[in-house]
This record gives sequence, C-alpha cells and structure tokens, in this order.
Amino acid sequence: MPNKTKKNVAKEAKPVKAEAAPVKEVAPKKGPTPTKMRARDYRHKAIDIVKPMSGDFAVTYLVYSVIIGAFSAIAGALALIDPMKFDPATQTFSGSGVGMAISSALIALFTILTTGAFTYSLINLSRQARAKKKPTVGGIFYGFKERYTQSLGVYVMQTIFTALWTLLLIIPGIIKSFSYSMALYIALDNPNKTTLDCITESRKLMNGNKWKLFCLRISYIGWFILMILTLGILGFWVLPKFNQAQYEFYLHITHKD
Repeated sequence: MPNKTKKNVAKEAKPVKAEAAPVKEVAPKKGPTPTKMRARDYRHKAIDIVKPMSGDFAVTYLVYSVIIGAFSAIAGALALIDPMKFDPATQTFSGSGVGMAISSALIALFTILTTGAFTYSLINLSRQARAKKKPTVGGIFYGFKERYTQSLGVYVMQTIFTALWTLLLIIPGIIKSFSYSMALYIALDNPNKTTLDCITESRKLMNGNKWKLFCLRISYIGWFILMILTLGILGFWVLPKFNQAQYEFYLHITHKD
C-alpha cells in the first residue's frame, strides 16, 4: 500500500472546531447610589440656595410674622374683657371670663383654618427658591389661593392622628408627628392625592428616616437660642434656611434631588 504523502494526509485531516468560550452573563447596570446626606449637608445646601435671596426672604417672613402677631394681639386684647379674678380674702372668683373664652375660641379657629395653608405656602417658597425664583410677599398666601381644601384637610388629619397617639403617651405622639411630617410636602407635589393618601405615604416615607429628620431639626438648636436672645429678629434669616433644609431633606428621601 503506497505511503500517503504529507499533502494527502493534510487534505484528509478534518478540521477540529474550537469550542466556543462560555458567554458570561452581564449583570444589568445599577443606577447611581444615592449620596448619604447628613444634617450639615442639608444646612449647607439650604444656605447656598437661600443666601442670594436672603433679603427677599427676610421681608417675606417679616410680613408673615406681622400677620400672626397682629392676630395674637387682637386675641390678647379680647381676653381682657371682663376677666375672671380670684379674691384671696373671700376665696371666690369674680368676673365672667367671657373675654378669655372668646379669645381662646378665636385662637383655636385661626390656628385650624390657617396653619395648613401657611405651612403649604412656606413649603412652596422653598420649592421656588430651589428653582432660583425669589420669594414675594404674595407667596405667603399661596396656600389660600391654591388647593386650600387639601392643605386644610391634611393639617387637620395630622393634628387629630398626632393628638390621638399623644393620648397614649407623649413619646408615641412625638414619633408619630415625625411620621406625618412630610404629608404637606407630598400634597404639594400631588394635587390629586386625597388627605389620607398623603398621610399614609408620609408614614411609609418616614420609615427609617424619622431619626434623620430629628437630627436635622435639633442641629438648629443653637440658632433657635440666638433667635430668642434677639427677640425673634434673627428668625427672619434663620427660618428660611431651616425650612429650605427640610425641603432638601424631603427631596433627598424621595430621590427627587
């Protein structure tokens, strides 16, 4: 049998197919990890936003304080009408105390009807400041002109729920006040949400975040003491930054920052 030449052997040899390398599954890329924020980070961010328009904020908060102060003065004057007095000699009371009753009723009514709308307005001022819009005096009344019913409903339900928890013990009431603290922020961003939806969403949102908000608020205690020492005047510059810091906190925990 004739020997096969190398050439013939090469032709007859079948090519060996290389095994394909296993394909590695590529994990889907994750989104950017949210930056961990501390109380000082919110404070610094608030300063950067508010500082260029601090004069406008001071005027706006001054007008807001005058409105609250004027009503308080009127209520105080009404309390002086036929006040109830105690006579130690006869161990009896004189006077009907009708002025105090009227004053207390007016203060309660004013608080219920205006606190939600004013808070709504101040949150909106912080939202506008982030968009580099200067605050105006008219902005204080935003909550009365836009969605007043929603702000009123959220505030009333917040107050009722917090009061009910406080009846159990003081501490649970304080904790729940933090749970419901973002309800008006949520309402501002979601005009179609019901009152209870805003309360429920705030409660869920604040799971794991209540302590962070507490730390943010307590970090301003030094400024609050200085406000007292300056008879509240410093508050026209401190409170806008305090409210802005809380708005930045809300944006961060809702991943809108």
